[in-house]
Amino acid sequence: MGNVRGNTRIRAPRLLALGAALACAACGLDRAGLGAFDAGYFDAGAGGAAGARVDGAGAGGVDGAAGRPDAARTDAGGIADALAEVGTDAPVISPIGCADGTREGFLNVQGYPLIAACAGGWDVPGLLSANALAPQCGRQGGNSGPSPAGAGCSVADLCAEGWHVCLTAHEVFQNAGDCKDAVGPAGTNHAFFVTRQRALGNTCPAANDVGTNHLHGCGNFGSPEDKTCIPFMLMLKNTDCAANSPWSCPIVTNVTTTYNEYETVTKVGPAHGGALCCRN
Repeated sequence: MGNVRGNTRIRAPRLLALGAALACAACGLDRAGLGAFDAGYFDAGAGGAAGARVDGAGAGGVDGAAGRPDAARTDAGGIADALAEVGTDAPVISPIGCADGTREGFLNVQGYPLIAACAGGWDVPGLLSANALAPQCGRQGGNSGPSPAGAGCSVADLCAEGWHVCLTAHEVFQNAGDCKDAVGPAGTNHAFFVTRQRALGNTCPAANDVGTNHLHGCGNFGSPEDKTCIPFMLMLKNTDCAANSPWSCPIVTNVTTTYNEYETVTKVGPAHGGALCCRN
């Protein structure tokens, strides 16, 4: 009976290990990271006796009693590496929020984790067209990016991956409360950061579904904003843009309205602001 029990002790771990191997094969796991696990049960240390092949210990065994915990740690490391590799395709979301990696307003990242003021330019007109809604130059815009004047860029190119040009006054209110920190200390000159908030006449509709009048956002220059657009205090009319180059938002007559700065705005230079970016 003693021999039977002894054989059971020797074979049980082998069977367990073989079972684990078969289970892994069935579920399609890569066993590359489990080699140390196998070694702990099947590879005796140099000079170890048969019993060492079970316990990973034995006289003269390289993997001895102290070796088995090392093997376990190695195995855990292999699995951790494999799990980490699974997530390598996930996009890394910038905590800064601006495509060029620098903020020009809402500078306290911890205080404002969901909103950033990003300076830069773009030459794809407007805030509403399909081209204006999507990045056009690989997010190369921004005052310290590869394309500070925004050649070939839309306003969306000022925001980092995982961020978007803030859609409404309400979204800005939720993420920042107000505009008081939108222009940083370096923005003592005129700076305005636009959003995709629309307006019909001077009124900002809650649904943000109609109107192309004026530009709405946070800044320290412009014309007084309507109370329906709180927390915004100022807006840009075509005359405000004309007085603050490189902003340009001419009124172009079309069949629907003559008030369409929202559809025409470009900003072919990094000075005097850019866009507010909100985290997705």
